[in-house]
Amino acid sequence: MERTERLLDLVALLLDASEPVPFAQLREIFPADYGTGSREAAERKLERDKAELVQLGVPLEFVPPDEDRELGGYRIDRKAFFLPDLKLSPEEGAALYAAGSAALASHDFPFAQDLSHALRKIALEGGGRGHTPGPSAARRLVIVRPGDPARAGKLRVLGDAVARRKRVHATYRAAPALGPGAQASSAGERTERDIDPYGLAFRGGSWRLVGYCHLRKDMRVFVVDRIESLRANEIKPSQPDFEIPAGFDAGATAGARPWQWVGTPARTVRLRFAAGSELLAERAFDAPAQRDAEGALLDLPVTYLDGLIPEVLSFGDRVWIESPAEAREKALAALRQLDARLQKPAPAPLAAGAVGGTPSGEASRSAGAGDAGERPEASGPPAESGKGGDRRGPARSSKAARGGRPADDSDKRERLRRLLLIVPAARRKPGIRVEDLARELGLDASELLADIDLLALVGRPPFSPDDMIDISVDERSRVFVTLDGSFSRPPQLTALEALALAAAAEAVAAADPAVTSALQKLTAALPAPARALYAGLAQRVAMATPAPRGTSALIAQLRAAAERRREVVLDYDKEGRGAHEERTLQPWAVIDHGGRWYVYGHDTGRGAQRTFRADRLRAVRETGAVFPDPGPLDPALFERASFFFPTGAERPVALRFSPGAAAWALSRYGARAVALPGGGAEATVDSAGTAYAVSLALSLAGEAEVIDPPEARAALRDEVARALSRYRGAAAKKS
Repeated sequence: MERTERLLDLVALLLDASEPVPFAQLREIFPADYGTGSREAAERKLERDKAELVQLGVPLEFVPPDEDRELGGYRIDRKAFFLPDLKLSPEEGAALYAAGSAALASHDFPFAQDLSHALRKIALEGGGRGHTPGPSAARRLVIVRPGDPARAGKLRVLGDAVARRKRVHATYRAAPALGPGAQASSAGERTERDIDPYGLAFRGGSWRLVGYCHLRKDMRVFVVDRIESLRANEIKPSQPDFEIPAGFDAGATAGARPWQWVGTPARTVRLRFAAGSELLAERAFDAPAQRDAEGALLDLPVTYLDGLIPEVLSFGDRVWIESPAEAREKALAALRQLDARLQKPAPAPLAAGAVGGTPSGEASRSAGAGDAGERPEASGPPAESGKGGDRRGPARSSKAARGGRPADDSDKRERLRRLLLIVPAARRKPGIRVEDLARELGLDASELLADIDLLALVGRPPFSPDDMIDISVDERSRVFVTLDGSFSRPPQLTALEALALAAAAEAVAAADPAVTSALQKLTAALPAPARALYAGLAQRVAMATPAPRGTSALIAQLRAAAERRREVVLDYDKEGRGAHEERTLQPWAVIDHGGRWYVYGHDTGRGAQRTFRADRLRAVRETGAVFPDPGPLDPALFERASFFFPTGAERPVALRFSPGAAAWALSRYGARAVALPGGGAEATVDSAGTAYAVSLALSLAGEAEVIDPPEARAALRDEVARALSRYRGAAAKKS
């Protein structure tokens, strides 16, 4: 008998049994499986089957003998097996389904299979009350995770290893070196690592693995896109390889800001903010500004000063360092170095075409001064760090993750899991067509027909006709269930399925009250063992970078307006200088692109589609007007490396990078960058203005300059002069 068929027969038998079934009786019922060989070997086989079913959420347990029962036996608690009525309201069901569907659409959700099964179970259980949530609930929410296409496979292996606490072996390439002394050839060290994977988190625009590195003998953070090959330890697969440190939180560890990375004991750095730019304290540095007689300030605890300098410099004259003197001097040295370069004639840019254009099918690394312009991430220490990792953007790897659990075992496990859903799904809609049922279950029609053929062989011993599952397909391709063999309802959620739902909700709808209440009902309904496992995993997986401080409520408001087609007015500060304006928008969707939040829709004042960054919003209010349904959005519209929509006003801006930043530039800009003889690199970005290029050059702390066009170089020179004047003014006040 095929193992999958045996496991289903075992489940059917134990679900129907009124008393625990002794092992001796199981040997008689399944003579070809548990009846041959020694008793010890048969018991080990049964224990492996039990472990497999328990992992799938089947509450199979051994009940020891007692005064009423001479022999112990195996049973499945029917009450714990079936998914209970979660009593989700229509709003809660739709919100939960929307969060899960949006997370799946990002294509690199670590527990995608668990999330898919969870959504199907909830949809099946909710169908009887007439409000099954559908994919349309997710139409106004889009999640995009640009980067390495092989990442999804690596995340599956890592997610499984995190859940089972299995050690992994990885080939890891560090980030390109950045800073004085680095060369264009400094592509990053490649090392072989054994890692205890404590957790996974999406932070700083990339997926990060947090774990104990046996090579470095310490906890480290690894950018998943820099893992070139990966293999999980499969010795004793059901036995954990390590323990998790007390109080571990993957999101907090991987999400440390650059100035919080391990370096020196914490010290306070005082930042000053220009009038009108006070909101940057909250949105960029995670704390509201205070005020004194001189204006807005922020006292920031800093452990890694070199991680703070690029962040501050990227804002030009809007933010500057007041104290301590060491921090001020570091920022000033970078500005003076850049200013000295800018006072000289600009180096001649490479001949047109020498720096490659965007390859066919790839989005350009571009940004505009308008609504979609992105400020570059700050640079920092190497890609592997004691705390935080690399913020400079992932290097692409053409190699997929290798190894992990054998594909055939995984496929069999997934087939068994979906077989437990086919009967309740078909029973809920008698006569459903094969194609429609396959679509609901995420299968090809041929896969579904093969599964139905197998289910027809499943039943309870003695396997008489009345003991078998009676599921059939008629001549019109309609599916009917006459006898369900105890598989009438979907099984209970597993701990991983619940975790996947909760993580998806955290990623896309953390501020939605309907999602919060739905998750409370869901976790409360879990069996005690699953609830304990869920609690243990909850702090080890973080699917999304938290929205900038002060924007969660605005994002939730925009999502609600998009779903209800309500026109809004945005109080929008495009440049972060306090010169905010009101923009009337028909919000079509809320977008999470690489951990940065946007609202996309029709700008009625401009008469065109526009994108607005959530961290530049000051307020949102509805006008009361309702706009027509724009229809479903094409997710491919947002699948681009840089979230930028050309307007036709863009021009190429050329930047020259020092030898210390060359490797970084060549890695980040790919075909749009070229190495220069003798060191250094040149790259182009397309921009509708100068703000993006200016911020990029500033963020590299003296290692880059704009060389063309002249007006962009002048804009950078002027911004450096204004920033220097801030520091001179602050020094004059002190003297």
